[in-house]
Amino acid sequence: MNAGTAKLIMATAAVCTAGLAQRAFADGGCHDVKAKFTDVYNDGATTSGKMTNGGVLDGWTATVYNSQAFPTPVSTIVSYSAELTLTTGRGQVKISQVYLYDFATGQGTVLGYIDPKTSTGRFTAATGTLFFNETKTVGTSAPFTYLYDISGQICLAGN
Repeated sequence: MNAGTAKLIMATAAVCTAGLAQRAFADGGCHDVKAKFTDVYNDGATTSGKMTNGGVLDGWTATVYNSQAFPTPVSTIVSYSAELTLTTGRGQVKISQVYLYDFATGQGTVLGYIDPKTSTGRFTAATGTLFFNETKTVGTSAPFTYLYDISGQICLAGN
């Protein structure tokens, strides 16, 4: 086998593997999630942004903060909650979130639970947990941009 044939076989295998992964996602079941999230805060009780590199979870986001900031044993860290709506080409994923945010470092983390009762389209009855790990805050006054790496799992209901 020559180098050209080997490259063609490897490229074909990569395309087939990607196609099988997308097919598995379409058929339901649980899937690991890895994605990037950019969230922009302008002022008030909402943010908006975009999720990328997440396959079927790529889309636009809107977050509504629904609690006050509660103190923690560390004076610079607070906890609060929000509801995130991710709108994709295949439906909406509704995610209930709990935040921990450190004002001293400008870093935070978020625990998100996918709501099977309010998600729509392909995500109807989906469950799972997503972890939003903030990698960077851009800006010192509104608008702030928060950059996150997302990991976790989503379990889709079967067709």
